[in-house]
Amino acid sequence: MSSFSKLNQHLLDRLENDEAFLTKDFSFFKIFQHGVIYAHNKSKNKTLKTYFHWPIFLQKWKYRYSNLFKKKNVIAPSLKENLILEPGRIFTKENGDIVSIYFDKIQKVIDGNYSTVLLRSNSQIQCDYVLDQLIVDNSTVDYNESRMINAVNEVAAKLRKSSWYTSSEKIYITSALHVFLDTYRKYYRLVKNSNVKRLYFIAHYHNEGIIAAMNDLNIQVIEIQHGLISKVDLYYCYNTRFSKHLKRAFFPDKLVLFGEYWKKILSKAAEWRPEQLVIGGEYMANAQEKIVIAEKENLVVVAAQKGMEREYLPLILALKNHLLVHPEWRVIIKLHPLEKHPHLYEQFVSSQISIAEKGVDITKLFSRAKIQLSIYSTTIYDAIGYGLKNYCWLHDGLGRDYAEAMVEQGAAHGLSISENPIEHYLSNDSTEKEAERSYFYAPFQPSNFLEASV
Repeated sequence: MSSFSKLNQHLLDRLENDEAFLTKDFSFFKIFQHGVIYAHNKSKNKTLKTYFHWPIFLQKWKYRYSNLFKKKNVIAPSLKENLILEPGRIFTKENGDIVSIYFDKIQKVIDGNYSTVLLRSNSQIQCDYVLDQLIVDNSTVDYNESRMINAVNEVAAKLRKSSWYTSSEKIYITSALHVFLDTYRKYYRLVKNSNVKRLYFIAHYHNEGIIAAMNDLNIQVIEIQHGLISKVDLYYCYNTRFSKHLKRAFFPDKLVLFGEYWKKILSKAAEWRPEQLVIGGEYMANAQEKIVIAEKENLVVVAAQKGMEREYLPLILALKNHLLVHPEWRVIIKLHPLEKHPHLYEQFVSSQISIAEKGVDITKLFSRAKIQLSIYSTTIYDAIGYGLKNYCWLHDGLGRDYAEAMVEQGAAHGLSISENPIEHYLSNDSTEKEAERSYFYAPFQPSNFLEASV
């Protein structure tokens, strides 16, 4: 897979000088972006059967009657003023309580006046509704839905006639348009005629259908930062050369950020206005009110990213070899909570290397460790203030540009695969000044979450 910098350049090459994704009312730029990137990466499971070649009246008929035989099971949820889309990431408190890692504190801020819809079934977390158990009523297609169906068909038709896009890109983009429209319809029907005034969620990218539905229902959309944002991001920090294409694209009304660092990055991007960027501070459930540093051990924490085993495995192998000359040191590999192939990392388990239990509080590892090592991860920033040294592997491939940005900002030191991080740590001046945590993570600011919703 290409680096993010190369993918951004590919987007410029493919989308800067085209306007097939524009209609009078909407910009489907981000939807075309999905397809162009999928085609470039030859992504699997991102194409599906579409119906934009059908006459529009037949498409609308299909939408109206798709739930014909399920109608007796239609659930009409009673939604409160604030709607939270819960992805199901959990955190276990010291007292054993299991809470939403993203929304526990926010739920307290909005003081019970909310409904939660769980996006994926998870018996460990309490929510009002589970999305796949909600069957919405498709018996009508109103003005807004009809307008959106017509707009998507308009750009789909322009795409079919275009000589600019490859046949592969057309397949991926058309599939992305189909997903967008299905998502739009699902959430529009879910929230229409409800009391909802604002929606909280994470990740605006690949959720454009949700944003479009809320826009048509005059519901405010508030995204909360859930992880790393970099100047080389594909879906944040768009090049200003895309400015004209982004004016009617699907972005949230507000983005609540961890701290000033992230706001500074986004203030240079094409898609955000200053009033959209709000600092909410350390709102996540695993954020520590007071950092406690235990007695330091000869411990390296390796933070792995999901779906990047091809990149991480050779680097961990090199680290295993480095450990041979430092038998007094140990390594704990912290897998991403959504890692699908944990068994691939188990080959490294030894007397010096272990894999952290799923759900472990990583701040407890930070407290004990002397080193954290990754290609790139939000945990690099999370560890600031815990008295350890952060290192980023600078390898050729996916993530290098993220890592270089972390090194550039002083959040981490850069290492090649051949460099031993333990020797680097031991030879490094321990009095070297570290980055200030408050620059990346402000204290939790409940009032700013409330202000973001006005």
